[in-house]
Amino acid sequence: MIRSTYGYMLTDQYAYMVLLPATKLFLVVLSAVFLSNGLKDAFELRFDCADKKRI
Repeated sequence: MIRSTYGYMLTDQYAYMVLLPATKLFLVVLSAVFLSNGLKDAFELRFDCADKKRI
């Protein structure tokens, strides 16, 4: 089934049917990574190793 329609993905006329969803998926995953890193940094407690005080 995929092999019979593979040629449509390579033509200029139907390239947007592959590129737009792939780009949107990439941006959603990238934003989720940035959001999770930001939340981790925001809620992470940092301690000074010498006297265990919060910085």
